[in-house]
Amino acid sequence: MKCEKCGKENPESAKYCIACGEKILRETVENVEKSNSENVLKGKKRYKKWIIVGIIVVAVYMIFIKKDKYIEAVKEGYMVGYENVEIGEAFDKFFINEKWDSYKLKNGKHVVEFSGTRSENKEIKAIIKFVVDADAEEFEISNVWINGEKQDSFTSLIVVQCILEEVEKEN
Repeated sequence: MKCEKCGKENPESAKYCIACGEKILRETVENVEKSNSENVLKGKKRYKKWIIVGIIVVAVYMIFIKKDKYIEAVKEGYMVGYENVEIGEAFDKFFINEKWDSYKLKNGKHVVEFSGTRSENKEIKAIIKFVVDADAEEFEISNVWINGEKQDSFTSLIVVQCILEEVEKEN
């Protein structure tokens, strides 16, 4: 074995250089193979780490960024007689603390739920639900709650019409 410090040839069994006393490094084939396999394992661990990071990024995108087609169908839609006012624009102007959500019922129908608050003389909390057929790009008002009280179908329709009329006047 050759000493890396002084270059002196040493016997194969030597642990230290006979000339300068430097420790002799033994780089055997087995050590090189072991080192290479450790690097491969580290590479696999890094690869797994990036897969996990990628999955997390996709999940965040799906949860927080991706637009829900059912919500968008309602927000971009309008009611007959109020074709110049999109539902989403009207609700966002009329209410504060707006929240849009969607879910699927056991019967396969999709529901979009809007909730918001209106404060003038008295705070009004509204929940308005729509049943959506996104493929047909149609929806209908399902239920309206005002301050926790469910409204009948006629009143629900009038409430939404009043919101659209007020916003239409502002435009």
